[in-house]
Amino acid sequence: MQLTQFTDLGLRVVMRLAVAGDGERPGSRAIAEELSVSYTHAAKVITRLGELGIVDARRGRAGGLAITELGRTASVGWLARRLEGDAEVVDCDGAQPCPLRSGCLLRSALRRAQNAFFESLDGLTVEDLTRTPTGTVLLALPGWPPQLPSFLERSENDMLSPTSTDVIRATLPVVGAAISDITTLFYRKMFDAHPELERDLFNRGNQKQGEQQKALAGAIAAFAALQLEPDQARVDLILSRIANKHASLGIEPSQYAIVHTHLFAAIVEVLGDAVTPEVAAAWDEVYWLMAETLIAMEAGLYASAGVAAGDVWRDVRVRERRHESADTVSFVLTSVDGSPLPSFTPGQYLSVAVRLPDGARQIRQYSLSSAPSRGDWRISVKRAGEVSNFLYHNVFEDDVLTVSTPFGDLVLQDDDAPLLLVSAGIGCTPMIGMLSHLADTDDSRPISVLHADRSASSHAHRAELTELVERLPFAVMHRWYEDLGTRRPVGGLREGRADLGEVTIAPGTRAYLCGPLPFMLGIREALLAKDVPAENIHYEVFGPDSWSATV
Repeated sequence: MQLTQFTDLGLRVVMRLAVAGDGERPGSRAIAEELSVSYTHAAKVITRLGELGIVDARRGRAGGLAITELGRTASVGWLARRLEGDAEVVDCDGAQPCPLRSGCLLRSALRRAQNAFFESLDGLTVEDLTRTPTGTVLLALPGWPPQLPSFLERSENDMLSPTSTDVIRATLPVVGAAISDITTLFYRKMFDAHPELERDLFNRGNQKQGEQQKALAGAIAAFAALQLEPDQARVDLILSRIANKHASLGIEPSQYAIVHTHLFAAIVEVLGDAVTPEVAAAWDEVYWLMAETLIAMEAGLYASAGVAAGDVWRDVRVRERRHESADTVSFVLTSVDGSPLPSFTPGQYLSVAVRLPDGARQIRQYSLSSAPSRGDWRISVKRAGEVSNFLYHNVFEDDVLTVSTPFGDLVLQDDDAPLLLVSAGIGCTPMIGMLSHLADTDDSRPISVLHADRSASSHAHRAELTELVERLPFAVMHRWYEDLGTRRPVGGLREGRADLGEVTIAPGTRAYLCGPLPFMLGIREALLAKDVPAENIHYEVFGPDSWSATV
């Protein structure tokens, strides 16, 4: 029997890590160079070993790879089976199925031989393979461990290889010009192969409008550009938002391989002969660098939430349904068994999964509009869009909803900086959650609350917002309504669109924005004009994020 190259490389990676010295954590690129294999192949194998719990991968200056206790004690047979997959020795069901396959004695004999081969390895552990003299031989290989270039020693997991960097620099304009066509074709190919993803995971409304394609295109192009002119803060901004969204959907590492397959098929089809082996290898490296970073971020989010990768869903009961405006209702959610729901960070959101009348399982995100210390969760739903309309018209008290663990990175920083909370429409919900927390903790910093809406009747949580501001000793509120009706402009109430011209902004203010994208872009420009640093401006987008890749 012969192992696949994937399994062979996986076993060699594990053996190398098993003989690492105390405190030594080589990176993926170092492992690839030591074993004389491409970084892309090594990265794929290491990702799979991480999924199996064999390898512990960490990012950053003190990061790198290490073998886990399971990795040391796992049987070689067990590991080989999982790296090999479920494929048989011969492909009797291939493109031209063998007519003898149903009762073929050769097929069954080879299957028994395959099982016997794996069973012969079950008595060996990885630790057995690296005992002396094997470990000594590994460490005595010429050039082991190699002297790495200085840039790899600093951040070997976060950088492209020099060869790939040159290729990306040369081809980014061409790929960037075609990236929208590539992502559109990618989704079509992926959904043709996996229709369940379009039906049960992706937002089909955003797909129809092209918003998801635009956001993915922007993220890939921006990430590639940031490998040429490194800016870790920008990378973290772009990928942190994606990772939080992925975590709220329960995305697992194995799904990145599906994306890779269809994304690169789309790249080849759109760019044709321009995709030489060198170009393909460089963009493959970009993809896996981005994917590995996201997988690591998502693993950290899952660990912080106390859940296994992808295991984010729970059933909750609707304890209370309440109208918050003419077209918005809120749902107070409690656990089915009556125990307190886990706490969360003010500003975070959760995903709600519903089975629609046509059988599709669609998922949407809703900000938590309550304080985190009360043992329940509250979301507010505006009557707009496929899922929100379904919830508005069909969910009532004592109904059960399927929701995710809370995630999201629009959260209050751990400092006492003055706050500016700016929202429009249903974008008030994360601000209500933040203000509830600030009021419950007797916060005394300066807080300016700005909200824009069509009218008082469409302003969700209007009375609650006023009450929360009154509870905070140094908070002020400014409101803009496009239609004041019979009201008159007075105090902080104005007619028209939001205008920061008359708003005083204290030095060091942190601004938090939520609302339609054009609204937030306008507010951001006004804040920059008032000398608020870009890094002090935080935001939440309801839907695909096409902002972070462009600002």
